[in-house]
Amino acid sequence: MIRLRTCALRAALFAAIVFPAHAGLLLFDSITGSVGLSTDGWGSSLASAGTISASVPSGGTVLRAWLYTAYLAGSALPSITGSLDGVPVAYGPRVDNVTACCGIGSARADVTPLVAAAVNGGPGGLYDFTVGEGDTALQDGEALVVIYSLPSLPVSTIAIFDGYSAIGGDSFTANFAAPLNPAAPGIHAEMRLGIGFSCCLGDNPPDQFSTVSVNGTAITNSAGNLDDGTSGSANGDLITIGGFDDPFSPFLPDYASDHERYDLVPRIRAGDTSISVHTENPSGDDNIFLAAFQVSGQANFANAPEPATFLTIGVALLGGAVFAGRPRRYRLGYRGSTVPVAIMANAVRLGRKK
Repeated sequence: MIRLRTCALRAALFAAIVFPAHAGLLLFDSITGSVGLSTDGWGSSLASAGTISASVPSGGTVLRAWLYTAYLAGSALPSITGSLDGVPVAYGPRVDNVTACCGIGSARADVTPLVAAAVNGGPGGLYDFTVGEGDTALQDGEALVVIYSLPSLPVSTIAIFDGYSAIGGDSFTANFAAPLNPAAPGIHAEMRLGIGFSCCLGDNPPDQFSTVSVNGTAITNSAGNLDDGTSGSANGDLITIGGFDDPFSPFLPDYASDHERYDLVPRIRAGDTSISVHTENPSGDDNIFLAAFQVSGQANFANAPEPATFLTIGVALLGGAVFAGRPRRYRLGYRGSTVPVAIMANAVRLGRKK
């Protein structure tokens, strides 16, 4: 297996450092309405292009679509390039995980026009796209995130966090306007993670994995692996995304059965007013660059005040809430729906340039 030989030493050195408040995973966008979420991933160390997909039902209208790329050895990668269905995509600024080893990080591109052109007005179902990357050795793979509207769907809120999760731990708190009832009909709360440069429990120490706990209870000690890699355990192939076609990971899964998609409802107790999510990367060499949430009902999401390592998410399941913060707000209506879609995007990045 091809690995960066210096990573174990560098991870140990990073683990001994106490980092100040940093950018972390920050709220990028949130949408409330009759909306759905599609996520998928692809990676390869041998091929410069492959297939990445979106799942959108008949009648669905694409509202947002982003393509992420995960990379390693960032200093050796002068530019980050890629394509979708042969059309070059313009990735934004790279986001290096300054708490981890090996120059790992990610970048994001808005591909809404390309995806909407293929999906909107189509038959619905699975839509395949050819995704390409400029450096297949140093780009570990891609993630496609699509948010769509469909009038027949119940109201829910989707929130996208991106950037990086500090290896020593990052936390997210969802605060609710009223006590929760996990037995309420139709209640839904899930989280999907995107992780780059992740591979191979049982490989040369340290093993590469991340942990996730909800309300103080560990739900996985095995997040990671190259579930969406297609060419074996080599640099350039090390990516996993909780996808639309992945089942929820079981409680405390082993490495192979952790799909980076988690049902949060079982962690809700009757009367709870919040859900706290905590992630750590003990091996110091994985990059959680994406966290996507979908919850029932209307919700407002906000970052915690600067400076902070913690992010605060204001969420109301099957209800509504108003929380402090000054993100930019937009209103978006879509044809054929009686439910408006509220989009709240915060472009602030604590500790790094936008």
